Amino acid sequence: DGLIAAYLNEFRTPIASTFVLDTSGSMAGGGRRQQLIDAMHYIAGADASLTGRIARLSNRERLWLQPFSDQPYGLQAFEVPAAGKAQRGVAEQADSEAKQQLLAQVRQTADELRMKGGTALYDAVYESLAHMLEQRGKSPNYQYSVVAFTDGEVNKGRSLAQFQRDYQALPEDVRAIPVFVVVFGEANEAELKELVKTTGGRVFDARRTP
Repeated sequence: DGLIAAYLNEFRTPIASTFVLDTSGSMAGGGRRQQLIDAMHYIAGADASLTGRIARLSNRERLWLQPFSDQPYGLQAFEVPAAGKAQRGVAEQADSEAKQQLLAQVRQTADELRMKGGTALYDAVYESLAHMLEQRGKSPNYQYSVVAFTDGEVNKGRSLAQFQRDYQALPEDVRAIPVFVVVFGEANEAELKELVKTTGGRVFDARRTP
């Protein structure tokens, strides 16, 4: 356990991710808003199981939450503090007070999400990729990705074809930043698979349970 914790919190290349959160009106139905909140709580929670510890935010990790409906809005940044000297090594350590506060802020942000409007997924993903590319230029020693959570077919902003056109015009380095999609509700899974085929990611279906 101590070795796993040390790897995740000290030795692994730190992760920097933008979570693109669908807050369109359709997310208010079918328990989908709560599913999204539960996912954020899991990532920023205190699950002591092996799976939970690997999934949750680790020390040095950077996270941006990018909600969207008719358009992207309200980008928020979070950075998990590094371990102090007293917390380093292979002995398991409790989360620092600073880390606990940061995780609580992420959970609170998720709790405050309000669902209304349309679904401009491709605009939100495009802006998030451009933002991640900018951040990678400033801090190259991170592993960057974009993770989108959505339930509906796109009905605002760019279409998939327009996104693919604009994506090809981005600097070549953006193609090293994968986009992953977590699917809720009645999302157009075939179109989302085309999105991740373009961006080098993968679709995960939250509607299915093992």
